[in-house]
Amino acid sequence: MTAFTVQYETMIDGQPVPVVRFDTAHCFLRLDFLDRRGRVIDKTRLVNQPTLGTALTYAQKEIQNT
Repeated sequence: MTAFTVQYETMIDGQPVPVVRFDTAHCFLRLDFLDRRGRVIDKTRLVNQPTLGTALTYAQKEIQNT
């Protein structure tokens, strides 16, 4: 694995709408909060994830707890 994206979506008026996304597209784990169109409205760099594997596990658990 070289990168990943984990995204939580909800249904509004029968359409999937993104809410939060964890990704490593910028070579570090980042959490994005998204608006109804999928645009980033806030982002946070998460630095306490030493490997992609631990970062993926963290992101999955956070999404499941949402």
